[in-house]
Amino acid sequence: MKEHRNSQRYHKQDIKRQKRLIIRSSVILIAAASLFITYRFWNKSSHTQPEASPELEEGIAILKNMEAKEVMAVESEIQAVHNLTAQAEKQTSAAPQERNLNECYAASVIMGDSIAEGISLYGFLSPSNVIAKKGASLIEMEELLTTAQNLNPQNVFLYVGFNDIGHCKGDLNKFRSKYETFILKLKEALPGARIYANALFPVLDHFITECGYYSEISNCNQIVQELCTQYNLTYMDFTSLAQADSYASDGYHFKKSFYPSWLYGMAEAAGL
Repeated sequence: MKEHRNSQRYHKQDIKRQKRLIIRSSVILIAAASLFITYRFWNKSSHTQPEASPELEEGIAILKNMEAKEVMAVESEIQAVHNLTAQAEKQTSAAPQERNLNECYAASVIMGDSIAEGISLYGFLSPSNVIAKKGASLIEMEELLTTAQNLNPQNVFLYVGFNDIGHCKGDLNKFRSKYETFILKLKEALPGARIYANALFPVLDHFITECGYYSEISNCNQIVQELCTQYNLTYMDFTSLAQADSYASDGYHFKKSFYPSWLYGMAEAAGL
């Protein structure tokens, strides 16, 4: 009887040692090893499976229970890592739009027409960072270069040329000439500035119906891109941001909600 109790005590101690080993080891490897050892033991003793003793059944039950707990723990850890990764990705994508725009553009100016003017009118940037005039043509923008010189920005972001499509009545050669002249005068006025030229945003169909020349916007953007390459400017194309619900009722100006994505996009692309 005493010998049997000692045997039970040693058996329990052995199970505890197995538990510590399983926790430290891979669940799959331990399970495979256990099955392999049991199989070899049975085959050495007999070609038929022996009746399992209560102690063996108890050990197997404990092992299965521990394996189940270990699998659940691993799955829990995997899910935790997945959640942390998803959270990090969400924070990374949201982080740029949590930055203060006035800080981003502190050493920059945005030049343009009424589309650019909306940036300061809606309060996204200080008026001192926006040189814009409603309905301004490229020739009128040349008149604002003195203001840009006085500010002496490190970066200049352009949204110019939209009104010239109408003024040129769809004549692409005239558009190219006017845009090129403006670029040359801008580079002369601010030789040390980095210049970023935005592609012109598309307009809604009902605006084209009123003024058919604006069906040439994509061709004009091609000209802007070519001039950027020729004169070492950076071409920025954020036209994909302009969705149908981004526009005001006139079909070419934008709602306030449109501007943050554009401003943060330019800042990120320019490394501000």
